[in-house]
Amino acid sequence: MADHQQGFSLIETLVALALLGLVSGTVYSSYTASMLGSEESAQTALATRFAKSKLDEISAIGVLDESRHQGTTGDGFRWRVEVTPIEDQETSAAQARQQPRGQRTAALAALVTVTVSWQGRNADRSVELTTVRLIAAQTSGEREG
Repeated sequence: MADHQQGFSLIETLVALALLGLVSGTVYSSYTASMLGSEESAQTALATRFAKSKLDEISAIGVLDESRHQGTTGDGFRWRVEVTPIEDQETSAAQARQQPRGQRTAALAALVTVTVSWQGRNADRSVELTTVRLIAAQTSGEREG
C-alpha cells in the first residue's frame, strides 16, 4: 500500500506565511508613503488657492502702495504680502526733469508677492506667487501759496 500525504507540511506553511509577511509589509509601506504624499499635495493646493485669493484681493483694492502685510489662517497657514513699486529708471529721470519742483509721479506698476507657508510633516513648506500689477500714475506735491 502506498502512503499518500494530504495537506501541507509545516515547512511549506511557514514559507508561505513568511512570503505573505514580506508582501504585506511592502504594500503597507507603499500605501503609507502614498497617503503622506497625497496629504502634502493637498496642503500645497490649499496654500496655492489661498495665495491666489490674496493676489485677487490686492488687485481688487486698486491703489497699491509700498507695503507689507502678514497674518495667519485658522488652519495653520502663515501668509505674507509684499507690494513693491516698480519704477522705470529712464522714465523717472525724464519725468523728474519735466515736473515742477516738489512734485513726483508714483510708479506705474507694482511687484506683488504673496508667500504662504506651513509646517509640513518633516519640514517647513511654502508657496510663493509673484505678479506685476499696473497702477494709475499719481502725482503728489506741495502747493505754493
